[in-house]
Amino acid sequence: KLPFTVPKLESDLPPFNSFEANAEYGYYHGYALFDKEHTTPRYPFGYGLSYTQFTISNIKTSEVFSTSDVLAISVKVKNTGDRSGAEVVQVYVSPPKGKVDVPEKLLRAFQKVYLQPGEEKTVELTVPVKDLAYYDEATKSWIVEKGKYEVLVGNSSRDEGMVSQSITIK
Repeated sequence: KLPFTVPKLESDLPPFNSFEANAEYGYYHGYALFDKEHTTPRYPFGYGLSYTQFTISNIKTSEVFSTSDVLAISVKVKNTGDRSGAEVVQVYVSPPKGKVDVPEKLLRAFQKVYLQPGEEKTVELTVPVKDLAYYDEATKSWIVEKGKYEVLVGNSSRDEGMVSQSITIK
């Protein structure tokens, strides 16, 4: 699986004329920048080929959390091909719109699973709710925005078959 996003064109990337933090791009780099700019990469973060095919389905998680909780996510992963293989299950979380402009989704957990042809497993992943925080420059503190989040599970940052579920952080 690719640990970075491959652009189609050099012009899809931000300017590299400075090593200083760029206020225009802030949190945005890699797949988050491509999401913000609605640019289609040549290969998205997490992309990879396999000798078999997989489906990810049946996402389950609790719906209401406090900032001290741990988000537990389970999904079913099935090898639908005729060869054994491995898949990397990736959990992205989309925060609610808040005071600070943050990426539309961020990778928060992943796990590799090995499956024989036709085999199906339930994969369980966890994300501490505090890991959904962003740094607020105004208050000089880490903040977990209250509200509805979307939990997305797939095999890359641009997986069109992602399964999702909404959760609420109070």
